[in-house]
Amino acid sequence: MKHIIRILFAVALLIAVPTTMNAQSPKGKTTKGKVTTKANGTTKTKTTTTPKIIEKNSTAKGLEIINKAKKGDAEAQFYLGQAYTGKSWTGIGVAKDFKLALYWTRKSAEQGCVMAQTELGFWYSGITVIVKEDLNQSKYWFQKAAEQGDAMAQYRLGKCYYHGDGVAKDLKQAVYWYRKAAEQGDEDAKKALEEVEKKFSPSALESLKNKAQNGDSKAQFELGRCYHEGEGFTKDYQQAVYWFRKAAEKGNANAQFYLGLCYYNGEGVAKDEQQAIYWFRKAAEQGDLLAKVTLEKIEKKSQPSSSSSQAKSSTSSSSGQVHDVVEQMPQFPGGQSALFQFLSQNIHYPEICEKKGIQGRVICSCVVDTDGSITDVQVKQSVDPNLDREAVRVIQSMPKWTPGKENGLPVRVRYTIPITFRLQ
Repeated sequence: MKHIIRILFAVALLIAVPTTMNAQSPKGKTTKGKVTTKANGTTKTKTTTTPKIIEKNSTAKGLEIINKAKKGDAEAQFYLGQAYTGKSWTGIGVAKDFKLALYWTRKSAEQGCVMAQTELGFWYSGITVIVKEDLNQSKYWFQKAAEQGDAMAQYRLGKCYYHGDGVAKDLKQAVYWYRKAAEQGDEDAKKALEEVEKKFSPSALESLKNKAQNGDSKAQFELGRCYHEGEGFTKDYQQAVYWFRKAAEKGNANAQFYLGLCYYNGEGVAKDEQQAIYWFRKAAEQGDLLAKVTLEKIEKKSQPSSSSSQAKSSTSSSSGQVHDVVEQMPQFPGGQSALFQFLSQNIHYPEICEKKGIQGRVICSCVVDTDGSITDVQVKQSVDPNLDREAVRVIQSMPKWTPGKENGLPVRVRYTIPITFRLQ
């Protein structure tokens, strides 16, 4: 089966959502006005601020869009938001400004513009540098657009329910929205619907149960995962632990890792850190990267803080603090195109996932240290343990980057790297 791996990457930026532009906005971005009110014989004057649009090199069409946006036209506001992201096709000559892009796009979306609602859904899903990832907001805006009949938003909303992005996992809702989009001809939705119906059909689930009961460790793990995630069966942590243990005792590394998680989080079994460490170590001994990373985090957390004052000073220093945004962001050797090429050439689609038709987006984060090395690789959004491990492996194998800088000094910066595994 041929496959395509799409790699999408974004720096996790913290950009506030402006409902009004305040007096501290960048110079040239606001205009001031005064509102005078009278109450009980007292006169009060309040200074208000609104975004100022600095026009230069706009076409006649672009100027028309700006004027309409100022007057509250939702579609024009969407196009103005696009212009602020750097899209030149709008004919609007404004400097790139992500805060203003977000401001105008939200104004448009709040008036019911489907294009703006879908765009916000994508922005908040973590694939852009415009806003910090917020899966709750992403799901909210996809739902707004989906309810108005937008096929792309319906498909994306289905994915939210399927993966539990910004909402509790709900297979029925996922199928409902996939079907809505598929009925409008969306090819991605058709494939997703076919995959879900094949994987979770009554006959497929019965077959999985039979294999697990007959001692197949892979089936036991998969059945445990279904109970753990609520996929095909009602979520039942106790059943999940039962089947994870069956597979883990036969040496299944995936099951060992998940069983460790259950003990660590107290899911279906009493919390027991020692048991969690035992099973994480079992999985790590078989080369499970996620288990190794989790063990390192637990051991680091349990280390005694003998010099708390020293720790405080180091975290407050520029070398210890992890930043989201800095003056000069870290860069992969050769730039983003080289990063894309590196990931494309070095990621290998896990054979077991290819055979089972498992695909989806794994979101990882890492820290680019002051010497450019990659540290603290974490899985923020999981799809499948095998895909997760492959994403972690390739990120850990990256060469040193040019470190980020703040005030001319190298600092630690966190990067978010979404990797989409897709079969064709």
